[in-house]
Amino acid sequence: MYCSSCGTELSKDASYCYSCGGQTNIPPIEAGNAEAAVPITSHEDLSTTLYEHELKLFVRDNVKYYSGKWKQHLAPDKRAGWNWAAFFLGLLWVAYRKMYTEFFGILMIIIILNLIVDALSRNYLSSMEAYVVLSGFYTLSILVISIGFGINGNTMYYNHCHDHIDKVRKKFTNAEERSQVLMQKGGTSFTAAILCSVASVVISLVTIFGIFLITALINHA
Repeated sequence: MYCSSCGTELSKDASYCYSCGGQTNIPPIEAGNAEAAVPITSHEDLSTTLYEHELKLFVRDNVKYYSGKWKQHLAPDKRAGWNWAAFFLGLLWVAYRKMYTEFFGILMIIIILNLIVDALSRNYLSSMEAYVVLSGFYTLSILVISIGFGINGNTMYYNHCHDHIDKVRKKFTNAEERSQVLMQKGGTSFTAAILCSVASVVISLVTIFGIFLITALINHA
């Protein structure tokens, strides 16, 4: 079985976790447990022992904070309170929580919006005016995105956890195998946050270089 607090694998007769010191008050999930293969369908699943166990395996760091936020709201998939970490860290927090699809999706939206504003400002404004508009738009977009993450961060992460746990439940019927997969797919990653940040910088630089190259070719055509 696994520790209900940190997810460390324990022997069947362990009364406490040797890693975090937590008591093993949640019984091990048997492979034949019919509930284990049932997809998550409602908010009530948050209060079940099985889902609490799998949520702790998947979220791991700060699980008490997130589960507490989600339980405070009747529809955590739509509204789950403010998240300061998401507000201050933005895309870095998204990557740290391994939400890679969300990370690159939001990054692409930001780049596309900046390209549109850049194209419009170059066509209708002078160089200095275009610089002011782009700087102001970039600052405003960061502020809006930060507020958006603060408001929707917990909800975004809830849906991420919900979807992944549901998929793992459907794919893996063996309880031990399912627990291992949840631990691998969930948790946090400083490495992922750094790599995604580097990737975002590279993508932005390539985009900017592409714009200047296309503009130069058009001007010399």
